[in-house]
Amino acid sequence: MLGSSLGDIYRHWLSCVGVVALEGAPALEAHITQCIAAQDYLGPLVDEEPLGDASDPLEAVEAQWKQVLSRLSQSDVTRCEGLLEAHEAHRLAPDLRAACVKAKELVVAKKKRAKRQRKLVTLYKQMRRELSKGKTRRADKALVKLEKLNEGALIDSEFVDSWRREITRAEEEKLIAKERAKQEKRRQKAIRKARAKADKLMRSVPRYEAQCTAAKKTYAHAVEMIRSSAAKGKPGLVQKYDKVKDKTYKKACKARANVMKVYEMYRSQGIFEAAEAVKGAAQSCLRDWRCR
Repeated sequence: MLGSSLGDIYRHWLSCVGVVALEGAPALEAHITQCIAAQDYLGPLVDEEPLGDASDPLEAVEAQWKQVLSRLSQSDVTRCEGLLEAHEAHRLAPDLRAACVKAKELVVAKKKRAKRQRKLVTLYKQMRRELSKGKTRRADKALVKLEKLNEGALIDSEFVDSWRREITRAEEEKLIAKERAKQEKRRQKAIRKARAKADKLMRSVPRYEAQCTAAKKTYAHAVEMIRSSAAKGKPGLVQKYDKVKDKTYKKACKARANVMKVYEMYRSQGIFEAAEAVKGAAQSCLRDWRCR
């Protein structure tokens, strides 16, 4: 009788605890049935004489039962409810019911997680789309929403940080490009203004050239009259034509300076054809006069 009872204790312990070592992961339905039967058999034997204390194998069975319940809570809800229905009348039914509640909570949590993952993907795509369009503020708003939604760390923070740096870098590049565009706009405006001024002065070049041409004749005449008056001993006339010569020289040099101003304005703006046109239109000013 004693040997038979000890054998039954071992058999029930083996069906619940030892089977895991033998089979790894036994069928859940059968494992639950076996662990319930083991607890039903071993429970009344605790402190029973003359068989001795059965508390140790019972503790092992109860520990295994907790692992079985954990496995059950991660199984399909329908499967769990089927097992609960099969053992509804048993004293351990509350344990099974609690496991089914956890299974339902896990399903809900998985659905919420999946929904949040879909939102994260949508926000990521939105961020990328706005960033590709150069709309960094909108991309930043999408990333802020993504960061808030990512409180459960579904996405590694390193990735989120790298996206933040990318947006920051894009924003900086956008600002630089904007500043360059402003500078280019100012430069083009300055070019147009300078060209307009040069074009306006260019219309006066023929007049300057006419002044240089006329001054050449006047200057030559004054030099001849100075020589003639000196030969005739007429110092008053020498002095008169000397003043005419100086005045003519200054007038021609002023005209030449105005021509050179137009020439240099065109060259400084890189409008070399227009600069050459100035030289062609004012040959007397540029060739005949050497001004200090």
